[in-house]
Amino acid sequence: MTDCDSFSVSCAAWLSALADDLSSRGGEPPVDTGELVPSDTDAPPLTIPSSFAHSATVAPLAPALTDGLLCLTYRQLQGEVSDLSHALAPLVSAGDRVALQLPRSAEYVVLYLAVLSLGAVVVPLSPDLSAHETGGELLLCEPVLLLCEPRAPDARPGRRADATDRVGGTPAAAAPAVVYVPVRARADGALTELRIACGAVAVGCAPQRRVDPAAAAVLLATSGSYGLPKRVVLSHTALLASARAHRASLGLTGGHEVALAVVPLNFGYCNTVQLVGQFDSGGHLVLLDGDFLPSRFGRLVERHGVTSTLLVPAMLRLLTLGDWDRAYDLHSLRHIVYGGAATSQEILDRIEERLPGVELVETYGQTEAGPRVTTMRRRDRHDRPGSVGRALPGIEVSVRDEEFGVLPAGRSGEIAVRGPGVMTGYYDRPEESAQVLRDGWLRTGDLGRLDEDGFLYLRGRLRNIAIVSGMNVSLEEVEAALTAHPAVAEAVCAVRTDARAGETLVAWVRLAPDAHGACGRAPEAGAPDRQATVLKEVIGFCRDRLSAHKRPRRIEAVAEFPRTRTGKIDRSALHTLSRDSPAGSDVPARTCPKSRRQAVDD
Repeated sequence: MTDCDSFSVSCAAWLSALADDLSSRGGEPPVDTGELVPSDTDAPPLTIPSSFAHSATVAPLAPALTDGLLCLTYRQLQGEVSDLSHALAPLVSAGDRVALQLPRSAEYVVLYLAVLSLGAVVVPLSPDLSAHETGGELLLCEPVLLLCEPRAPDARPGRRADATDRVGGTPAAAAPAVVYVPVRARADGALTELRIACGAVAVGCAPQRRVDPAAAAVLLATSGSYGLPKRVVLSHTALLASARAHRASLGLTGGHEVALAVVPLNFGYCNTVQLVGQFDSGGHLVLLDGDFLPSRFGRLVERHGVTSTLLVPAMLRLLTLGDWDRAYDLHSLRHIVYGGAATSQEILDRIEERLPGVELVETYGQTEAGPRVTTMRRRDRHDRPGSVGRALPGIEVSVRDEEFGVLPAGRSGEIAVRGPGVMTGYYDRPEESAQVLRDGWLRTGDLGRLDEDGFLYLRGRLRNIAIVSGMNVSLEEVEAALTAHPAVAEAVCAVRTDARAGETLVAWVRLAPDAHGACGRAPEAGAPDRQATVLKEVIGFCRDRLSAHKRPRRIEAVAEFPRTRTGKIDRSALHTLSRDSPAGSDVPARTCPKSRRQAVDD
């Protein structure tokens, strides 16, 4: 094999890491027969690039990635990654951060692997972020490069990437360079447009950069155990450990797994189990090419022999509708993993009736933990209702009191987690990192208890976090966006249970005096119309600053908030009423005394 073989992404550093891996496993690489040989779940820590290189060496002709009509073997995917690494090398140094703001696509996957191969750090950004949110993330993480779609909002940095932008490894400007990536522009059935966009016209060797397993690999977004959203630092070791622990928890020992990714690739689960985990074990990753529909789901399962997938509760509900399951051969599907919000037993039972050969696996976790913590198997679910399962192999779970002392089985307290998948810390947030990391343990901010057999039961949250459509939302972030409007003096956001989304957001605002009349007095004539106009302005303001899942469904103006004896807003009263009140109904007057209420729905 020549140094610049177009099918090789194995630079000298990768080959060295691979040799160390094979030596530690006590043997030479097997002869390529086209069969997949999985990585051992207890193999020593490697980097994600060397793990991927190992799988590509073992079975180069095995299917690796499918996105619509584009199907890449491990050899082909390796070649794409190598060429993109070569093209991006002049722009990216080891340790740099590179933001990916792309939808679920082969382009995202190839660039993800290419960035990691350069020793850089991937910063996944949701494609649904508003321009304001995107700007905030870029300021927080300071990436040297932003890879996004051409239709990115004009408010995003517009400086084109060029190799001359870097001198001596130092960025020429604080704003990131931008490469606009055409997604799924594949008239020739290949990633030609991606290559052209990144300047990968000529084939070349990727730079020889040795990657430290303990170095940061990904900065994942989180609403945080405490406080406003931030970025979680996960190392190569942590991501691989989480992926292997997941496989071990399901008893997966072979390398023939076909995973269907239907949620956005910036999700924590995709960055471990479905992306890192599949390429580590030599599996096949299939991407949903469009919105989630039961018919599209069934077609992909049948066509590619999908064995596992992750669904959020709203998707599970869709699978209970219609007769879609009768139109497809679904015998290959063995596991549907779900989590993020409570799912009724009725929905689970109806899916199991339709798909008797499929095991529904409930999980609990959080981004800071890598993200998987527990697994609830079908054999235990009916005997232990309400439990989210037991800890994954290699992960410890304990319940702590207010002084961080260990509580015995049956006692409720804060859930703490320890294991190789736990984050290094929050990016550029040492004080907040120290608040949640203690003696090797992660304080989750969740309340729960353990039974005598180690099964975990959740009991609520210490943090102000909602889960909307499977995504965590910081109530403090929403409140900060509301109060940024000049007409809003104070704001409170709360959670209301929703039959479709799981949880939705409602908000109350106390408007500034000039927005509705004199403070503390009933509004004058015409003031209600003025309030309605202001509330509509606030809703439009939120659309510009918050993603769709973060926006309150209903905003209500109040003259005053209920207060505690110390003068603080009594959140518990508002939260209780928001859970008990049906969506769209007015909040009872006792939550806002002396108030002439005005509410507007988004």
